Amino acid sequence: MLLAFTGLILGIALLVYCADRLIQAATQLATIWRIPAWIVGVTIVAFGTSLPEFVVNLSSAVAGHPDIAIGTVVGSDVINVLFIIGVLVLINPAVLRSGQNYPELLFMIVVAVVAALLFWQGDGLSRADGGGLIILFLGYITYLFRFRPSETTVPVAAAVRFWRAVTWFIVALIGLAVAGSITTQSAVQLAEIVGLSQAFISLTIIGLGTSLPELATSAMAAWRKQTALSLGNIVGSFVLNIIVILGVTSLIQPLEYNHSFDGDVYFMIGGSVVLLLAVWLQHRTPLRRSLAILFLGSFVYYLINLLQRHGF
Repeated sequence: MLLAFTGLILGIALLVYCADRLIQAATQLATIWRIPAWIVGVTIVAFGTSLPEFVVNLSSAVAGHPDIAIGTVVGSDVINVLFIIGVLVLINPAVLRSGQNYPELLFMIVVAVVAALLFWQGDGLSRADGGGLIILFLGYITYLFRFRPSETTVPVAAAVRFWRAVTWFIVALIGLAVAGSITTQSAVQLAEIVGLSQAFISLTIIGLGTSLPELATSAMAAWRKQTALSLGNIVGSFVLNIIVILGVTSLIQPLEYNHSFDGDVYFMIGGSVVLLLAVWLQHRTPLRRSLAILFLGSFVYYLINLLQRHGF
């Protein structure tokens, strides 16, 4: 138990450090390439912080554990749009003001509904479903880079060296993946010691563990007032978890769906709707940290509901 607890602490510490380096490298690359911060957040940074989910999904699917694969994605997305957004609003309520690109926010809802329909109609994801999700991803990327938002690039005070920024970006991504794996494994060991169920572990412990890179990176970006990068990372991660991670995983190994996750899927869809409404509201009212209560309160309700449905 002491070893697992030590691993958990070290993993979190490494996550925070790598997240800080990733933000600095990403903002530098955005300036060099003249890419808007929002695009960097929903693509480059989101890809990087979603690596733990991808690793967990692929290994779980190949090992014959579809519940862990699907539960991790659904749990991670619920945590992203309820818990992490709530934390970001507490740090810097201006994060919601950076969500000026309503098509991407609407697309979150669309992919969540598409995933739900695929789960429910076919009792899982086939290789054809995975191919469809990948096609959806290609259309998403094409839209992002063809219709860039009219937003200034991220300001960097001093001139930066391209290869130094690239090197730190890659090192930070690898560090995040390693830290996420250490943290998740340590958390699972602790959970098993106290007797938590596998369903509860996949939706919460593993879901939170694989979301720690998003939390650390977005929180650091919000603290540094890189609000577009902060929110963009969450939006991008939510979308990529579904259309890329589930898409690629089901192409390699079809996933059987357990209908005990139905309630969690409803929360995933509902969370994306709440985020869209909050962004719309925040553009029309004074900035308030109290809006975090909406997200964090919804997350607490989700946990209570989760315990009632899945138990220990």
